[in-house]
Amino acid sequence: MSNHTANGELDDYLEGLLHDAGVEIPAPAAAATAAPAASETPAPADADLALAEPPVQAAAAPEAAAVSEAATAHAVAAVLSGHMAAMTGAQTDRMMRDDGWRLLSIGRHIERLGFLADALARGFDSGAVADEGGFEAIVALFDSTITFRAQYQLRHDVPALVDLLVLDPDNPRSLAWVAHTLRGRVRKLHGNADGGASPGGAPGPLGDAVAAEAEVIDPTEFSREALCAHDAAGRYPALAAMLSRCAADAWRLSDQLGARYFTHSGDQRQSLGS
Repeated sequence: MSNHTANGELDDYLEGLLHDAGVEIPAPAAAATAAPAASETPAPADADLALAEPPVQAAAAPEAAAVSEAATAHAVAAVLSGHMAAMTGAQTDRMMRDDGWRLLSIGRHIERLGFLADALARGFDSGAVADEGGFEAIVALFDSTITFRAQYQLRHDVPALVDLLVLDPDNPRSLAWVAHTLRGRVRKLHGNADGGASPGGAPGPLGDAVAAEAEVIDPTEFSREALCAHDAAGRYPALAAMLSRCAADAWRLSDQLGARYFTHSGDQRQSLGS
C-alpha cells in the first residue's frame, strides 16, 4: 500500500470520527476565496483605521485557530475513547478466558499501571495536586471522579487522594487493584505455559521462577501515613519512590513477557497454553 493511499484512508477515518463527534469540517475552497478579500486595499478614507486593525487581527487569528484545533482534538479523543471502551467491553463479555484473553488483559493493565503511576508522580512533582483544577484533573485521569465525590465530598487533600487512587483494593483504577490483578493474570499465564497448573492451581517449577521474576510492587505494603509523609520542601519521598517503582516494574514486566512469548529465538517453548 502506497503512502498516498494510507494517508487517504487515515484522512477518511479521522473525518468519520469528526462527523461522529459532531464537528463540522470547513471546506478548503471557502478559506481560499476568503483570503483575497481580507487582503484587499482599504478605501483611502479608512486608511488610518485599517493600519491600526491588522496587528489585532493577526494576533487573534492564531489564538482562534489554536482553540479550534484543541476543541477538534478533544472531540476526536472523546469518540476514540468511546470506541476503545466498546472494544474492551466486547473482550470482557465475549472472549474465552484463555491465554489470548490474558495477554490482552495483561497488556492493558501494564499500560494502565505504568501510565497512571507516572502521571500521578508528575502531578506531585509539578505541584498540580496543590491546585484545585490540577487535583480534579488527576482524579478524572484515574476515571474516579464520581467515586471520589461520593466518598470524600469536597476534600482536596493528599490522604484522600492516596486512599482512592493508590491503596483502594476495590477501585479498578487504583494502583493497588491494577497491580494485584496484573500479578494474578501473570501467574495464571505462566502456569499454563509451564505445561499446566498443579491440582491446587499453583504453577509448575518454571512458572514459579518466571512469576517470581516478574513480580510487580504491591502498593498496599505501604501505609497511608508513610506515603503521605512529606519533607520540609513539601515533597513526598516515600510516595515518589513507590510510584517510580510501579512504573519501572510495569515496563520491565512488558519486556519480560515480550522476550518470553514474542521473541522467536533460542531454545524455549514459545507457544501459549491451550
